[in-house]
Amino acid sequence: MMFRVFLHRYVFLVVASLLAIFVAPYFNARIIPYHDTLLTFNIFYFFYNHLFYEGALAQWMPHYAYGLPASYWQIFALTPASYVSMFLGYVFRITDVLWLFKLSLALEHLFFLLGTFCLARILFKRLSTILMVCLGAVCMHSVWGQIFFELRIFYLFPLAAYFLVRFWMGKNPLWFWLTGAAIVLWTVGNTLYFPFLWVFAFFFICLIFVLHKNDAWKSLLVLTPNNVIPCLAVAGLGLVFFYSFAGISHFANMPYRGTSSYNSLGIFLTYGDTSTFPKLLEWLVLGNNWSIYLGALPLGFLLWSLINNRSVVNQAFWASTIAILWLSFGGFFAVAAYFFPGMSFYRHIGLMFGLLKPLILICAGFGWEHFWSQRSRSKYWYLVLMPFLFIFLFDSQGLSAAYLKGITQAHPSLNTLLAEFGFTTPGFRMMMYSLSAMVIGVLAYSKKWANASAVGIAILLLASVIDVCSFQYRSVEKSVFFEHPADAPYLYTVKTHRMAYQEQRTDLPSQGWEKDAWGMQYSAKSDQGIKYAAAYSFTQFEPCVTDLRQDFVPKNTEAFAMLNVLNPQNLKIISGCTQPKLRLVPNALLSSEPKQLEFMALKADVLNTVVLKTPEKEKEGSNQNLLNTGPPGEASVTHYSADHLEIKANVLSTGAWLVYADSYHPGWRARVDGKPIPIYLANLAFKSIYLPAGEHLVRFSFHNGLHTVCSYLIALFALLAGLGLLGLSVFLCWDSRKISKWL
Repeated sequence: MMFRVFLHRYVFLVVASLLAIFVAPYFNARIIPYHDTLLTFNIFYFFYNHLFYEGALAQWMPHYAYGLPASYWQIFALTPASYVSMFLGYVFRITDVLWLFKLSLALEHLFFLLGTFCLARILFKRLSTILMVCLGAVCMHSVWGQIFFELRIFYLFPLAAYFLVRFWMGKNPLWFWLTGAAIVLWTVGNTLYFPFLWVFAFFFICLIFVLHKNDAWKSLLVLTPNNVIPCLAVAGLGLVFFYSFAGISHFANMPYRGTSSYNSLGIFLTYGDTSTFPKLLEWLVLGNNWSIYLGALPLGFLLWSLINNRSVVNQAFWASTIAILWLSFGGFFAVAAYFFPGMSFYRHIGLMFGLLKPLILICAGFGWEHFWSQRSRSKYWYLVLMPFLFIFLFDSQGLSAAYLKGITQAHPSLNTLLAEFGFTTPGFRMMMYSLSAMVIGVLAYSKKWANASAVGIAILLLASVIDVCSFQYRSVEKSVFFEHPADAPYLYTVKTHRMAYQEQRTDLPSQGWEKDAWGMQYSAKSDQGIKYAAAYSFTQFEPCVTDLRQDFVPKNTEAFAMLNVLNPQNLKIISGCTQPKLRLVPNALLSSEPKQLEFMALKADVLNTVVLKTPEKEKEGSNQNLLNTGPPGEASVTHYSADHLEIKANVLSTGAWLVYADSYHPGWRARVDGKPIPIYLANLAFKSIYLPAGEHLVRFSFHNGLHTVCSYLIALFALLAGLGLLGLSVFLCWDSRKISKWL
């Protein structure tokens, strides 16, 4: 009895502690992310490193594609948990950025557990059901390769679903708009085509609610403060996100997406492959796909839920589950889904199984709740037959034959075959559940065991704990470690490092911190190392040319393609590959016509001449100071960061043009000796200012107007929401019963 009271009071503490145990091994400094997770770490490092030294959010990324605004990458990579982690790191002056990044991932897992717990509390009466669902939620922490599809695609789904169910139950419009706010919050730090999939999933949940003629939706039409104010707030947040993304889309093109960003039907159906039922079954039961494995226990009760439970909420979640699963097969239903508003922007329909994780857990929870509420002993036959049902499914789909063929080839003798039933193997987990089900069946029909249900629940929950522990141990074993001791010196590069100015672009880093940072990423996993150009923001290196993927390319640099073909030498000079990026040039050619500018850049002596674009209202050549003779002088950088550049210049002769091979953007401002001066578009894509003769102090600074304001609004919103979710988690650990009354 005392144990039951303890569980009721500290149930969230129990599952959160289990989560902490599972997460702890990944804080090993030798575990390094790769692929998409490595990309996310690179961007996290860039923003935190700038915050650590400059005390501000970076607005410009100088190492990416000759420089571009950082707003997209902020939305793409930084979640509410990221802002909480960076905030704590900044306050306590933590220099280990990889540790902070892992902390942010742990917090994202915690937020997923929090949302699952809150949703389970309002849907289920049994404590055992909440425990079973939460055990599935803490299972899976190998997100070191595909962070988006293995975690972020679903981690706030339970929280948004919780608000939606509260709206349907209580008819208070505030809960509906909190659902919208949760989806906006979910978008922070996510791929921008994910929200269309989320809306698609919630559409089917809402459809079932509407079909049952619940009048909660009528409350959205009433002009009350609980309706109007939250509606305007959510709409405002949405506009902030749209405006932030629009800023980068106007400045740069997306070569991997095309000008329209949406996918053709063929790409939608085939990009990233599609799924099959045998593949799904293999991933769910064997755990070969870490993004969806949630333990074998929920799967048996998932089927019971489908057959026996007729509650509206269960039907709603089943409708969404079936829709997502059906979509992943890439057939006729996927063709119809393509025309759902916004879904043409989505890709990777074969990698949506992460979103099935919370849906399956909730449906399985309804099955568990219904199963143990039945008083008939005949229900225990279902537990006994459950293992045989899974064996039949495996045999019928050809999975058993492939599995047995693999292990018999790897273990030709009986002694070695037993290794396939070790603690971390799927064979061990399936055997454990089979024995548990049979023991419960025997106890249920024994006259000495009147409380067979309580014993059966305890046995199955214990088996579930062993299951998730087995899977987590296996996932830690498969995490990416440095393979050779010689790689260990690279580990220091994950700590903060003040950004240094690179005088000239080269093909690869050749020395110092930049070279070690580059080596660290390839050491993490040679076949899954650096793939994205965002890695340059971590290595703090600007390449002359790159074969890494650039998701955004400034529109002005498209003219470089012409130079690369017709005059590659001019291209190398202009882009700072054979000459310094920052240099004084004595002469200038001016024009307001794009074609004439391209011709000038092609034919001009760009070593001594800069090609400038002038406003159309200015007459070409009207400024007599544009042509000078004699040496121009010298310039040196005294301070450098992502958003600021300070230069000491000594200009000889009558004046010169200071040319900086960094992308031109109207958000850049220049001051010479404290006085603002105009910045010209130089050499097709870069920037330049005019300096008269003498010594000068030049300051470049980047402030992107309203886009910068939106950047801080997003960060503030995400930070406050993240701190709120973290605080709620702490209070739930203190006493789940008291806090749950408010939820």
